Amino acid sequence: MRAVYDDIMATRKTDWINNFWKALANDPVTLRRTWESIKQIMAPGALDSLTKEMQRNESVSVLYRFAHRVSSQQRHE
Repeated sequence: MRAVYDDIMATRKTDWINNFWKALANDPVTLRRTWESIKQIMAPGALDSLTKEMQRNESVSVLYRFAHRVSSQQRHE
């Protein structure tokens, strides 16, 4: 998990990890898989960085809602 956090901070040029990544850290496999996927999306390519950031934000929002729904369902089982 530390290695993924370090990679997130280095890639995004920041010194903190937001709550989305901290929530995903409850499942290290999901954290790594999600980060690798988003990291690929944000790599240099045909789209400008602003468009990619908007796409990433939407992806994160969808994943957050999914994780919240799964968590809610697990509490009610």
